[in-house]
Amino acid sequence: MTVEQGIIQNRTATSQLTDMMAAVAMQRGKGVFHLGPIDSSEEITFLRSLATAFGHSEKQIVQGSINRCNAFMVPRKIFSLCGKEFKFYEKDAIENIRKMGGLQKYVNKNDVYETNF
Repeated sequence: MTVEQGIIQNRTATSQLTDMMAAVAMQRGKGVFHLGPIDSSEEITFLRSLATAFGHSEKQIVQGSINRCNAFMVPRKIFSLCGKEFKFYEKDAIENIRKMGGLQKYVNKNDVYETNF
């Protein structure tokens, strides 16, 4: 898989995203909320970590052309509304994605998953 270089953003699992959206709705939050982890990474780094989490070689993720794009959104507003409950990192998102039932068929059963990304 060829992935453009230079795309920086913070990514989350859908389960985390829906939890954050529900919490904001329950608190009747108004305005714009940036939801996601408190850190960010380049897309190629994230996808390589995701491949590794599923027991696949990160070498399948190949550097493509450069596309400088910084889409990192700081999720501060949700902390002031809902507390620190939603303060998490991209590695937590990867762990949540790895545990999703519908994605288990993509896990390489011949490899052992370790959280050292």
